[in-house]
Amino acid sequence: MIYLHEPTGEYPVSEGVIKQRHPQISFTDIFAPPDGEGYALVQETPRPESNPDTENLEEDVPENVDGRWVQKWKIVPLTDGEIATRLQVKRQGTTTPLFNGQAVLMLLGEMPAVQAVLDAPETPPLYKLAFDTIPIWRRLSPAILWMQEQRGWSDDYIDTLFAQANQIEI
Repeated sequence: MIYLHEPTGEYPVSEGVIKQRHPQISFTDIFAPPDGEGYALVQETPRPESNPDTENLEEDVPENVDGRWVQKWKIVPLTDGEIATRLQVKRQGTTTPLFNGQAVLMLLGEMPAVQAVLDAPETPPLYKLAFDTIPIWRRLSPAILWMQEQRGWSDDYIDTLFAQANQIEI
């Protein structure tokens, strides 16, 4: 349970903090804040839906509704820089198994063009080996980024390829 200290506006205040502030009081198993100290229970509310890629969900100051304190939330849009940072972090953690990566390329008709790039004499041998043998493809691996450049794929397209690959189940 969460409390508001009405005299100071301090929020949130937990049961543990209240107990620490009043060591002279022996609290029962069913917690109740000490009378006359100004602690008011705040009614918790469900978190609203938000898009974690573009928004921060933050707890706001409680609102007094008909004499009862109610938890409030606010959705704060991220700046372009914050969105870019979150996207980069998300991409750093994105992977797909070799089979799924090859399967999505085949299902979308990309495999012949990818294979042609891999078979070209100027293809770095390690990249060819990577596409054929690495068990887990990482979204930001040098080999994937190189293939993206060779094929002219956008970042969004690569993100979509990885998302679709990770939905393949055999």
